[in-house]
Amino acid sequence: MKSQTVKATEKFSTAIAPDYEAKIRRALEIQATMEPLKEELEGIKQYFKDVLGDTDKTENKCITPSGTATYKLSNSYSVAPEWIPQLKSIFKKEYNVFVNEKPSYGCTAALKTLLANADYENIETIREAVVIKQSPSVSFEPTAELKRKK
Repeated sequence: MKSQTVKATEKFSTAIAPDYEAKIRRALEIQATMEPLKEELEGIKQYFKDVLGDTDKTENKCITPSGTATYKLSNSYSVAPEWIPQLKSIFKKEYNVFVNEKPSYGCTAALKTLLANADYENIETIREAVVIKQSPSVSFEPTAELKRKK
């Protein structure tokens, strides 16, 4: 499932979906089957991380007649904010060639709470200004009755 962004006006007008008991029950069955396999797979991945990741290479492979295990090491670079003044001093006019500055404006807990208050002055403008990034995730938990049946 991919992340998506929605306006606060859309999020706070979403209707509640109907009951999907049969789909939830099936999802729980699938989840119960997959969980032990996921743990086993993670153990195998960790084995190859330990074996293949013990080098200075960013990619390493183990090739067998049955298949290939590929270890990749990705790097994500950022500048620690406390070093910005020193880097500006070092790079001077060329600072922007080496460092990207991307300001970000977040919402406080108070603003998140305010979004649900339809009576607040200028609430529609405030809701238009707020973008909500949604990262969907679904989890299932069996009911006590279903646990007893197993």
